[in-house]
Amino acid sequence: MWSDDGEWPAAEQQLLRASVARLNDALIILAAVVSADGLPAIEFVNEAFERRSGWPRADVIGKTLALLEGPGTAPEAVLRVRAAFASCEPLRIEMLFSSRDGREFWGDLDLMPIFDDARVHSHWVAVLRDISERRRLEEQLFHAQKMDAVGRLAGGVAHDFNNVLTAISGFSELLLMELPVGGGPHGEVLQIKAAADRAAAMTRQLLAFSRKQILRPVHVEVNGLIIEMERLMRRVIGAHVHIRTAFEEPLPTVFADPSQLEQVLLNLVVNASEAMPDGGTLTIETGTAQLGEAYAARNHGVVPGRYICLIVSDTGHGMDRTTRERIFEPFYTTKRGGTGLGLSTVYGIVRQSGGHIWVYSEVGVGTTFKVYLPVSGEEPTPDVIGVETQARGGDETILIVEDETAVREVARAMLQRRGYQVLVASEGDQAMRIANRHAGRIDLLLTDVVLPRANGRVVAERLTASRPEMRVLFMSGYTEDAVVHQGVLEEGIRLLEKPFSESSLALRVRESLDGAPYAVSRMH
Repeated sequence: MWSDDGEWPAAEQQLLRASVARLNDALIILAAVVSADGLPAIEFVNEAFERRSGWPRADVIGKTLALLEGPGTAPEAVLRVRAAFASCEPLRIEMLFSSRDGREFWGDLDLMPIFDDARVHSHWVAVLRDISERRRLEEQLFHAQKMDAVGRLAGGVAHDFNNVLTAISGFSELLLMELPVGGGPHGEVLQIKAAADRAAAMTRQLLAFSRKQILRPVHVEVNGLIIEMERLMRRVIGAHVHIRTAFEEPLPTVFADPSQLEQVLLNLVVNASEAMPDGGTLTIETGTAQLGEAYAARNHGVVPGRYICLIVSDTGHGMDRTTRERIFEPFYTTKRGGTGLGLSTVYGIVRQSGGHIWVYSEVGVGTTFKVYLPVSGEEPTPDVIGVETQARGGDETILIVEDETAVREVARAMLQRRGYQVLVASEGDQAMRIANRHAGRIDLLLTDVVLPRANGRVVAERLTASRPEMRVLFMSGYTEDAVVHQGVLEEGIRLLEKPFSESSLALRVRESLDGAPYAVSRMH
């Protein structure tokens, strides 16, 4: 293909240039000789290199690949590239590069030494492929898998802790009822109860993060919710922070738990105010967005559709990249004295509500959180002001099925104190035997959802088949598919959440006893 004078024939030169110009990958031809800095000089680059790097061809000839190194380029990757040049060995490596304007991108660099017919090393050919999008998707998937794994762990820990806390809180509450107020033991037990309550609050946050809390969703108009919370928010953030709002009107509804949405907004607002200790501007915006297939393909876990968008921005100190990547992890915090559960709670609530959350932050500029929640399109659910049922006792017979001895015994003591007749079992088969031997009525089955061998729902179905008049009340430390689907309690099912107080137990038991029986057909 070479002419006698060593030049490419004109036609072949034209064909080669046309082929190289059409390449989407950056093509770089380098000299064989390695300079003093361990890198060969660039002799040719194609148009794809110019587009990706931002460097004009005329400015890179005679330079080295060092011009693509940036602050984020790993030193060990640079050493591997230099070692390949020194040893004249081919190399393929993925590393972080920097364009002329400082923007970083991930590239797949393929280095190949070229030899002439006499096996003399004449050139290097480098092909640089932009893999930024692939790496971004891989990082999204890895982050989602990590968060799911941590969530499963957190949910399991919260479940076990809730059983322990039910016993600690319950027995301390019973002790407080017996001890004289003002005495030393009364104050000490009160401290135990307060510590248990604080621990219970933390487990609720863990359940929120792990998406295993019980939701009570209704159709919510987010603008109205923000307006109702504005007074509380102003008290929380203080006078040094200015609040600015911008609402899209009218805003469609979302199907979510309003108390959980309030928690999301409050946590974001508190986080923003703490980022502005010397004052600043907190901006709360709402709007709608249509997220298409292309957006969903670029963002793991996003379902295409119409969303409302809640935006909370601040003019605070911002976050670096490391902090942004870990900001939603439980117990990760940069604040002195913080628990690291605020934003993880936000993440769990948003994900369990069918949405997703996105964060942008720049050090010294500020931070923006965007919460996307799917539009329901229904009319807002009217506020229902409930009349609290009197937590009175009774003489009915209650069968408790609970495998944790301490929880079982504290529930027995609380109910007996209210005058109820109590039967206890540790699992489903034992409950069936007790029910078969019991000659009288069993008015209520109080069963844990998570039981050995057969779950609480199966136990309820077996017992109500022979005792259709029996009421059923489930209890659980976190959600299970046996009675809850995607965090929403099935219609007609009553649930007592652990840890529970004596009064909440009495109230739920009374509501269940006075309500309609559970037919087996309603539990499918």
